[in-house]
Amino acid sequence: MAEAELDVPTVAIIDGFVVNYGSTFTINCSISGTPPPNIIYWEKDWNGILSKLKGGLAGTKGITLDEPSLTINFASMTDSGRYTCIATNAYGTGKSKAANITVHGGLPVKHTPSANYSVVYGDSVTMVCNVTAFPKLEYVNWQGNNNGIYTTLNKGAVGTDGIAIHNPSLTIKSVSFADEGIYHCFASNIAGTERSDAMNLSVNGGTPLVTIPVSRYFSNYGTEVTMECEVTATPPGYIIFWEKNVNGIKTVINAESPGTRGSTINNPSLTILNVTITDSGSYSCLAKNKVGTGHSQYISLTVHGGVPVARIGAPAYSVIFGSKISIHCEVTAEPEHSLVYWEKKNNNVIATINSLAVGTTDMTLNVPSLTIQFPTFSDQGTYTCFSANAIGIGHSSPTILAVTGGRPIATIEKMKYIANYGDTITLQCKVTSIPSYSTLYWQKISEGSITNITTGYQGISGVTLKNPSLTIEFVTTFDAGIYKCIAENAIGTGNSTECSLTIIADRPVIVIEKALHIAFVGFSLEIECSIQSKPKHTYVYWTQNRNLTNTIIIPGTVGFDGMTVNNPNLFIPKVDIFMGGEYICLATNEVGTGQSKATTLIVKYANDELDVSTTNYETNKHEGTTAPEISQSPLPEEISRHETSSSDNQFSDDVTKMKNDITPEGMYVTETVGVDRTDNISDTFMKKAGNDSGNNSGKVFQCSI
Repeated sequence: MAEAELDVPTVAIIDGFVVNYGSTFTINCSISGTPPPNIIYWEKDWNGILSKLKGGLAGTKGITLDEPSLTINFASMTDSGRYTCIATNAYGTGKSKAANITVHGGLPVKHTPSANYSVVYGDSVTMVCNVTAFPKLEYVNWQGNNNGIYTTLNKGAVGTDGIAIHNPSLTIKSVSFADEGIYHCFASNIAGTERSDAMNLSVNGGTPLVTIPVSRYFSNYGTEVTMECEVTATPPGYIIFWEKNVNGIKTVINAESPGTRGSTINNPSLTILNVTITDSGSYSCLAKNKVGTGHSQYISLTVHGGVPVARIGAPAYSVIFGSKISIHCEVTAEPEHSLVYWEKKNNNVIATINSLAVGTTDMTLNVPSLTIQFPTFSDQGTYTCFSANAIGIGHSSPTILAVTGGRPIATIEKMKYIANYGDTITLQCKVTSIPSYSTLYWQKISEGSITNITTGYQGISGVTLKNPSLTIEFVTTFDAGIYKCIAENAIGTGNSTECSLTIIADRPVIVIEKALHIAFVGFSLEIECSIQSKPKHTYVYWTQNRNLTNTIIIPGTVGFDGMTVNNPNLFIPKVDIFMGGEYICLATNEVGTGQSKATTLIVKYANDELDVSTTNYETNKHEGTTAPEISQSPLPEEISRHETSSSDNQFSDDVTKMKNDITPEGMYVTETVGVDRTDNISDTFMKKAGNDSGNNSGKVFQCSI
């Protein structure tokens, strides 16, 4: 068998062809030769630009020793060109002929037949954009540039039509100056987006041009006068009307106004068929189209002669009760008027008012206005100004006078106020009054008694016309009650709703921490007592209970110290054997008297324990003893009225009553005898009890209530 001839590879490919954009195509390549090739690649020539395609290139297949053909997965415009398959072996490189590949399709092709559009303001315009696309057209939009401000228009944009795949042109239904600018049409398919050439849109037109050939007219009373007007307008479709200006008050006149002719597109001039004095004034011709309104210069019309013309200042007047009001009237007359008067109509009753009417002024030839010095509700009604000259009587249009006002309206901010004793509190009050109120005060109602509070009332501020609220600088229980704010004006008196003021205060709360105290005869003892009181307590005293006998211990009682407002403790400088028993601390403030729970005092001798909470005792002397033995019966375990806390009203009230109302006849007084009281005297006073000196001659007086 003969050996194969060794040579460079022989490479053959098919001829060129046309492919559609987006399709997959393959350029077949066959290679022969010995030895076989060891390198395969392709070359692409596109407009003289060579590019090398190797195996593994993104978007391709093939270009390998096993599969030298070239497959392009998605044909695009850039894939057009001349392709050559190249193979290399040990003897050299072989090339195929070039295959020309043409890709059909790509970016949309657009055609804009006109680069400039000119349209009249308010008209419709269509800017044409023709689009051919393969692959198929998928999206259309437009972009407008108005002095650097870019606007994107999509299908359905307000005031537009078109901008669609089947109709890519842009239609603006009613063009305005804001639509002027440069426009581009954008068309998109899967190959990309293409922009059209620029199209310029200009808008023509403006407000109507209105001119008058004559600026001044003179006419006699009762004649016909025509004031001429000429209008030029782009766009057309305008309307014509006139404005009459008298002393700043403008009246519109159109084709429908009675007594006139003209004011139309075909005849913009104004003709007044029968002029009167009231037609005198300044006139302006106006024309309105889609762009805006144009107006002429003013025309002056002067009318001579006729009955007096009376003009009122306003169609309605409103005045506050009691405030002077002038109803303005201006009279023009040729010949001059010789009489002025007014008519008032109220509930179909007509009254004539002249310069002699009580409570009024003016209504003269020089000042025809009507001034009411002090309007009341009876002055309400419809008023008409009348004037007469040699030709006849003229009158104004009617005007309505309304008198407003009423009693003051006083409102309070809250229905309930709560304050701590000694606080500063403000009861808020707002007053609305037409006419203005002239008097302001508060009323306090407490236990059926009424107190008027005015400015200058001691301990308060406010209660003035500028500040109607009531401020109490230092509240006490006296200030508790019901309050209301009262204001008066010329019409009457207005009251607020009632509000309550509650003062937080209570009898003193008193605590003795220790329920049991033990003391030795001859030694000192202090029973501590703490007091919380709002308001501050003003008096402190104690009670001692022995054998159901209460002894009142007040400041100054012999044998006891303390019992002051600042130091309520009970101090015994030298304990006596008879000082044992139950002790209660009491304190009084503005609200009442509070008391502590009882503490028990057990008195002992230094070398023995002794409970002398009762006076039933015996002294037994035994040999060898240095101190007496004392037997006693125990204190009652519970005495209900003495065991209550500060919240127990009964004992507090009893003690207060004793303190304030005790008399010698109301006391059961026992004199303790047989005891040396030289040093250990426990004097007890609830009141002077008929002895102003306060001394009991060295005797202990115990009071049973």
